[in-house]
Amino acid sequence: MNRSFSLLLALVMVLGLTACGTKKGEEDSRDSREVYLSKPVDYAADMEWIKGVCAIGDSLYFSGITTTKLASGQTRQEVDRLLRISQEGGETAALPGYQPVDASEAQRKFIGISTLRPGIDETLWQTVRISNMHFALPEGFDEEHEDWNPYKTGSSQKLVLRRLDKDGRELFRFEEETAVLENQLGIGRISDLVMDGDGEMVALGETGIAVLSMEGAVRFTLPVEEPEVFNYPPRLILLGDGGVGMAEYAWEGEGSYIRLQRINKETRDWGKMYLLPAFGGVFDGAGDVLFYYLAGDELRAWKEETQDAGQGEPIVNWANVGANATQLTLFAAADGGRLLAVTEDKGDLYFSSTAEGEQELLLLTEAESDRKVLTYATLGLWSGDRTAILEFNRTNPDYQIVVKDYTDYSPNGSREDAIMRLATEIGAGKVPDILVIEDMPVEQWAAAGLLEDLWPWIDQDPDIGREDLMERVFQALEIGGKLYEISDTFRMSTVFGRKDVVGDRMTWTPDDMEAALAKMPEGCIGIDEGGVELLLNMLRLDWGQFVDWEKGTCSFDSAEFMDLLAFCGRFPESVPGDRWERVNAGQQLAATIFPNDFQTVQTANAVANGEAAFVGYPNPWGGVGSSFLVSRTVSMCSACKYKEGAWEFMRTLLLPHELVQTGYSASDGFYTNKENFQRSAEHAMTSDVSSTAIYGDVTVRAHKVSQEEYDQLMALYDAMDAVCRRDPNLENIINEVAGAYFAGDKTLDETAALIQNRAQLYVNEQK
Repeated sequence: MNRSFSLLLALVMVLGLTACGTKKGEEDSRDSREVYLSKPVDYAADMEWIKGVCAIGDSLYFSGITTTKLASGQTRQEVDRLLRISQEGGETAALPGYQPVDASEAQRKFIGISTLRPGIDETLWQTVRISNMHFALPEGFDEEHEDWNPYKTGSSQKLVLRRLDKDGRELFRFEEETAVLENQLGIGRISDLVMDGDGEMVALGETGIAVLSMEGAVRFTLPVEEPEVFNYPPRLILLGDGGVGMAEYAWEGEGSYIRLQRINKETRDWGKMYLLPAFGGVFDGAGDVLFYYLAGDELRAWKEETQDAGQGEPIVNWANVGANATQLTLFAAADGGRLLAVTEDKGDLYFSSTAEGEQELLLLTEAESDRKVLTYATLGLWSGDRTAILEFNRTNPDYQIVVKDYTDYSPNGSREDAIMRLATEIGAGKVPDILVIEDMPVEQWAAAGLLEDLWPWIDQDPDIGREDLMERVFQALEIGGKLYEISDTFRMSTVFGRKDVVGDRMTWTPDDMEAALAKMPEGCIGIDEGGVELLLNMLRLDWGQFVDWEKGTCSFDSAEFMDLLAFCGRFPESVPGDRWERVNAGQQLAATIFPNDFQTVQTANAVANGEAAFVGYPNPWGGVGSSFLVSRTVSMCSACKYKEGAWEFMRTLLLPHELVQTGYSASDGFYTNKENFQRSAEHAMTSDVSSTAIYGDVTVRAHKVSQEEYDQLMALYDAMDAVCRRDPNLENIINEVAGAYFAGDKTLDETAALIQNRAQLYVNEQK
């Protein structure tokens, strides 16, 4: 028995034993009242853009710039500022001894970077890049309204690294013309300059890193490779022990990570390496925390004593406090538990645009909360889920969603391990209130009593009824007449071909497909899926054709299943070239397509060289071969302590909401709310579209959706009555055993018998 099979078998057994409720004595374990509370800090009167944050002991600081604008819109001066946040109340105040870094008389000045880092003995290190621009303005020049650029005579740029005491007074300054320093170091344009715990400077350039004495003498340099992703630049990290490391994007094996590598000054080479989750942030450490980093939406602290465990200690999940982790750009932690964060709405820390977005400064403090806690179990947060949770946590006065992400973000982590952790906690009585189900055995979970029927909640809701939803999607999601999962979006899965070739129908059998293929030119293939892929896509339409969960039996050794195996073996498992180009050229009968917007019909018709028929996957039981794809669903656990609160959140996924000009279609499909669906359809039918897609020799130009095209899509929608359901354990069995048959290593009878034996063992355990 392989690991995947035994894991999921154990999962269902655990769920079956524990889904009826939490263990006695643990009912209140999820209601710990000591939580982080988030409060926006008002800094607009003193500063326009935040560039750095820092903590010294229990004090929090942030630096940035204020800008003087001309009437013409041009920038006149940028002046650096440094503020401190009080321990009581979180008010901001300027430091009494602070003076701006540059006192030159340049006509126009720009502050390129202004970072803050902690030093020893309650001091701060500030790095600033200053650009001074000089002009020879003619007599009578209107400085407020006219363009300065034609009169520019030159510019100068310098880097400044200075040490400040806790009240902002300057204690030390290193200053050098940027061009001189970059020429001296020979590492390209310098993007960061930091002072380490030994009192030596580390400069990061485009092609290397240089370590310098406090006076600026070069000790040694290290080469830096060109970034593997253009908008994922390397950056320096000041470690909690005073060392310095460089964080960069990297491919390691089959995965991608952030690679944080320490600079070893003794060997003058790279030292210890840490592989961290990709697309997250890495932040300076302090004290016993070597560095902070993001794992999904969770901030973690990597400490010396835990660094060999492969992951850090959880500090806070940003979604729980109403902050968007993908927009987190700056972070600092003070003694006493206070956290300071800057979010900027321009993308995440690395994959971001160059334009400055709207910033928010957040102060997090540990405090007692009287809101009831709802645990939200998931394997990573999707963007839509994150948005819904953030809005709920920011606005609901009675309940707070607390995200529990079971994903293992370490380099060797696996989805299977994450599922087992979830199952183990449920087995220990820690049943979540809300559960995100994605490619999980929902039928078994529902049968075990873990999930709540949501139809009664919809039926008694004052603002949502079945008539307000795209009801066929939810009917397809039903199990035994009950609805255990909901989603705000859906897509479709189907197979299409030219109507006058495959027939004007929504369903066909393998014999029908063979008959249509016989009319095509010699060498034409039926479909570009073959073997296991085609077999599984057919089974996902209706596992019940070969599995009876109630009786605990299966029939994978039946003549019907063996016929299906033989049919799938007639088509190639992979074909070079573009599948839609082959359909267009008459070299392929049919191909898969996944409608997720109203223009998809235009694509299918263009590829088919005429009106397309959405025939779906052929199947011997005569069912509709197309299905709904609902890849992310949310469920309420039957053991939920605050079901009214859970429904308050879940219903927000089904409510209509404002649709902006660029977002009339859901980002990952159609809306399940009928009003939103219809409004997005109206937008597609009335708005000009100017997009072009090319598939080999086929060019598809999108246009306003016609009534006929809309009706064509809705006919597909109305015909579908199934959700594409994955069963990881059965699929794993079929993939391993049937693969040998399609490779020619086993006979048809041997394959069917082996699948039956292994599947029966699993299915019987679910009885």
